[in-house]
Amino acid sequence: MSSLYLSIDLDVFACAVGTHFLVDRMKPHFDRIMGEVVRRDTAERRVKVVMSHEKLLPAINRSGCTELWNVDYHSDLENAVDTIQEPWRCDEVDCGTWVSFVHWRKTGKFVWVQPHGSSWNNRNEGRCDSHRCLPDGNPFIQTDLTDWSRTKVHNLSITIPWSKVTHVGIAGSPDYTCLDCLKKLVAEASPEIQTWFKRKTVFLRASQWLHTNSKILRTPCLLSSASQIC
Repeated sequence: MSSLYLSIDLDVFACAVGTHFLVDRMKPHFDRIMGEVVRRDTAERRVKVVMSHEKLLPAINRSGCTELWNVDYHSDLENAVDTIQEPWRCDEVDCGTWVSFVHWRKTGKFVWVQPHGSSWNNRNEGRCDSHRCLPDGNPFIQTDLTDWSRTKVHNLSITIPWSKVTHVGIAGSPDYTCLDCLKKLVAEASPEIQTWFKRKTVFLRASQWLHTNSKILRTPCLLSSASQIC
């Protein structure tokens, strides 16, 4: 029976440089997905929370899962082409390459759930710190461009197969997440979601994302910290 590790990057709901992002458009997806996450965050099955996405990798490698679903503005998938032949390709683990370093990838399935809408075949939304990821093909059509046995891409409207989810990890990614937009999403969410975010002190310590006096934006915003290319 297949088991699923669900990885969520909060920039999927509020990417700091996603010019097409509107908070109101993301709200139904945020409420639906995070509501289910909160219900599953129990003492027996704790949701792991990190700030930088690659910090989930050790837990993913230990999970024993057969599928990785990454709900993310970026795929975080790096080309598997030999870096000796093409040395400009990065071969280090970071927040934009970690999917290519999952130990069970050669027998596993990778699913990217993304918010781009019309750009399902976008091949340059991999590494979030470089436009050079996978420039020669689409890894969700040409699986041989990666080390994964199977790859697939969906938009946010997909129904996550929660019955298969055995582990959940969430990355805050403050360099890529519009903090004001996230605060608005949380402020308009259910009391359960609001309480959950307030309990996650790692978010509060790192970015004061839930500071009540901060300005709330209805339109997409750019942050000085988001200097990387999305």
